[in-house]
Amino acid sequence: MDWETVGVVGAVVVAVAALLLVAAVVVAVRFRRSENGRRVAAALAGGAYLASPLDLVPDVLVPLGLSDDVAVVVLVIAYLLRARSARAARRESPAGE
Repeated sequence: MDWETVGVVGAVVVAVAALLLVAAVVVAVRFRRSENGRRVAAALAGGAYLASPLDLVPDVLVPLGLSDDVAVVVLVIAYLLRARSARAARRESPAGE
């Protein structure tokens, strides 16, 4: 693979990350009062971070570099599961109590 191809692939990756981040912000602002909107925004923001070539810990540091990516995935999944269980608890509770 030559450097021109690497540059094009890098630009595409950055563009995808930027689009995911913009989509996350738009969804978060547009649906800020909606539970589903917050969940979609969290998933999009997590995807944007994973697609982005910029990391808190560079991926060159192999064992540590992947830790921030794993942490983002775990945090997004934990948020989505917590939001789902809170929604299920509200559905089960009587409206008057």
